Amino acid sequence: MLGTHFAFLLAVFLAFAALGILAVTSQATLISDVEGRLQKRLRTGYNQTEQGLFTVAMDFVQVERKCCGIRDSTDYFNSKWRNSTFAKTPELKEVPDTCCVIKNENGCMAEIQRWFDQETTILLCASLGLAGLLVFGMLFTVCLCRNVEEEETA
Repeated sequence: MLGTHFAFLLAVFLAFAALGILAVTSQATLISDVEGRLQKRLRTGYNQTEQGLFTVAMDFVQVERKCCGIRDSTDYFNSKWRNSTFAKTPELKEVPDTCCVIKNENGCMAEIQRWFDQETTILLCASLGLAGLLVFGMLFTVCLCRNVEEEETA
């Protein structure tokens, strides 16, 4: 029974380690993929009726993180929002009010990545703590197995 418990803890630990290695090695790919998807959504969905939640989220990030667009403020230049707004009233700004209020042209992706890195650090520390508990559990199981074997032979 203790051997099964040890095998289970070992399997969980190995799966946990594999997931951690995968997360670390694919972080750059993940960030690049997220950036591409966000830019596409900004071009095609910002301030569009069917994309209301994206617009609210983008405006929130731009105000809270003091940024504009994904890479920079020029991300709005070829967007559906700008094209439809300029067609009606060409004197309007080239970026949304949430960019103008804060007067910032820096892109939000750097801020999103900074936030992601902070959260990843917290997750990494929690993961290391959990891994330590798993190792402690495995060592404790080995000690119990040895004590049971010694009592059976005595």
